[in-house]
Amino acid sequence: MKLKTCVFLIAALSLFIHTQAQKIDSLKALLPNTTGTVRADVLIELARENINIDYKVSNRYALEAMSIAKHLNDSVRIVLSGRLLATTMRKLDMLDSSINLYRRIIPIARKKKLSNELKRSANSLGISYLMKARYDSALKYFFESRI
Repeated sequence: MKLKTCVFLIAALSLFIHTQAQKIDSLKALLPNTTGTVRADVLIELARENINIDYKVSNRYALEAMSIAKHLNDSVRIVLSGRLLATTMRKLDMLDSSINLYRRIIPIARKKKLSNELKRSANSLGISYLMKARYDSALKYFFESRI
């Protein structure tokens, strides 16, 4: 029984990894032919897909998406790419940079009423503060993420 369960889990994991690799390859293939908001969206998706695989790769995609979003003055994409960029910074132990970026995008998310992104960003900022042992600040943002 245990052997069957192990074989099933390994097969399922292999299928998941293969599917994820195919999605990443498909998104990469779109990059040479895209510009503007479409390119930013593809880069955001690539950053999302890579965030638990390779933090540095995810960081590069998020950074380029953020640059495009700023150039286009696109608040929604600034928040989306900014949250991913700040998350990769946190995972790369760039905590001060991560905190600064979260603190810049949270007001934008609040103003644009992007409630899911606001909650995620506030929670992630709380985690960054927790990692810096700034517990009062962490608690403030954890509470904000629950509202």
